Amino acid sequence: DRRKLLEGPREPTEANLRVEATSGGERATLAIKVLVSAEVAGDITLSTTSPTLTGSSDTNFSFDLTLQNGSAQDQTVSATATGPAGWKVETKLAAAQAASTVVKAGSSTTITVTATPPPDAPAGQTEIDVTAKAGTKTIQAKLGVEITGTFTMTLSTPNQLVSARGAAGSGTTQPIVVKNTGTGPLTNVKMTATQPTKWTVTFDQETIPAIPAGQEVTVTATITPTGEAVTGDYQVTIKATAAGENGASAAEADLPMTFTVETSPI
Repeated sequence: DRRKLLEGPREPTEANLRVEATSGGERATLAIKVLVSAEVAGDITLSTTSPTLTGSSDTNFSFDLTLQNGSAQDQTVSATATGPAGWKVETKLAAAQAASTVVKAGSSTTITVTATPPPDAPAGQTEIDVTAKAGTKTIQAKLGVEITGTFTMTLSTPNQLVSARGAAGSGTTQPIVVKNTGTGPLTNVKMTATQPTKWTVTFDQETIPAIPAGQEVTVTATITPTGEAVTGDYQVTIKATAAGENGASAAEADLPMTFTVETSPI
């Protein structure tokens, strides 16, 4: 009885068979004894179709793993997962909210692993270790997370003032601090400005080749009002744009400034 063999106890099950052959008046009999061990009926495996996921450090990574109980016995299954320090890693059994569940012989269950990196997780490869226990068997697995990094930056001035002043027709220099506040490197950061008509704004570095994560670069802007500008306050906006993929920008930042044109002493 195949059903009884599959659902039988852990001890080897014995089956007695007898083979008979006849020819005319002759008869021969052969007794066969079959021992079926539940332990060798099949294996218990843990697999996933997506062992590696890619995203930025503000992504919640979710993996679905399938535990297949190919043995001849029902198995009590539990699972845990761990990641690097600062990561929040959780496991959930699809069949139950409890810490363990019973998976019948020949059946499977889904184990969901969710990994949340810290906001400052650096770009690069990270491994998540998964341990599943099915009865007396322990199964180890590794999941991969590829952090692409977050891309953000800020613009400021060394003294945190967002105002400058100068005479009409004369150039006034203004240091601008470009800081990479993300977790990935910024490349080809282009400096531009929006200014009143006939004004000019130039930079000693129009393009910054690279700014590593957490670091900053100081660029000098020269603001030159038109010689016809009258005394008063004007709006000048400094802008930085970091190149991304396929022509898109990876990060942008603006710094609105007030520029006061002073009366010329001439």
